[in-house]
Order: sequence, then structure tokens, then C-alpha cells
Amino acid sequence: MTEAIKYFRKGADAGNADCQTSMGLLYQAGEKIPGGVKADPAEAVKWYRLAAEQNHTEAIQHLGMMYAMGMGVKQDDAEAVKWFRKGSDLGNSDARWGLGQCYFDGRGVQKDPVQAYALYSEAIDGTENPEQKQGMSAQRDKLGKDLSADQLKNAQALIQEWKTKGGK
Repeated sequence: MTEAIKYFRKGADAGNADCQTSMGLLYQAGEKIPGGVKADPAEAVKWYRLAAEQNHTEAIQHLGMMYAMGMGVKQDDAEAVKWFRKGSDLGNSDARWGLGQCYFDGRGVQKDPVQAYALYSEAIDGTENPEQKQGMSAQRDKLGKDLSADQLKNAQALIQEWKTKGGK
């Protein structure tokens, strides 16, 4: 791991967004990774931001999460929404899920269960991990039971609109 970290840092310092994201993940996880680095959420945010500014969607999603949770930065729902929206627009399923959570909870945006349902649905469609997909589907379906037929119809219309705009 020490050798891998050396190369990740070299690539990150050279501006490689994949390596910057890896450095962010390392600093976020800290000692949970055997042979890793000391956990430092602020350092993780620094690396995520550098990669996010290059439109690295995984880094964008993680940066949004750091703002949503107040890890390494002051908790800021509006900033979380900004990054989740950017990641969602770039097609990142986890960012779509995060944005959906913001709409579900009314954090940084007006509470909107129809938007949340539509974003959850889009996130599920883009998720490849079967266990994650199953958990996400269960949460989306639970929300769906609380929506009226008109609200579900509106959510489906949003999904169709996004698909015609290229997934945004």
C-alpha cells in the first residue's frame, strides 16, 4: 500500500483526476485501509475538489457527500446540492441518489418527493451493484407507496424528459 500511495500521490500532484480521487478516498478512509494514511477529512476534500474541478464524477459525488455530512468542511446543504446536481448532470448514479436524498429531506432544496422518486429511479437504473440496487429500489418503492397516482405520473414524466435531454 505504501508503494501504491506513492504513485497515487505522484499522479495526483501531476493533476491526474483519478489519482486525486484515490487520494481523497485514502484520506477519507484513513486507517480502515491496511497500510493507508491517517484519516484527514479536510485533506480528502482538498483532493476531491481538485478532481471535481476536472469533472471527475466520482470525486464530485464524494465532495457533495462531504458537504452534506460536514466532513472536512462546514456542513452546507446548498453546496452539497450544487455538487450532487453537477454529478447527476454528468451521469453519476451515486450523485443522483444524493440529490434525490436532498429533495426527499428538503436539505438545500425545497422538499419534493416527486423529484426524489424520479432521481432515485434514475440512480437505480445506473447502478450495477445488485445489492446496492436492491437496497435503493426498496427505499424508492417505499417512497412510491406514499405518492399519489398523479405524483407517480409526474415522476415518470420527469424521467422521460431527462432521458430525452440525454439523462440530465
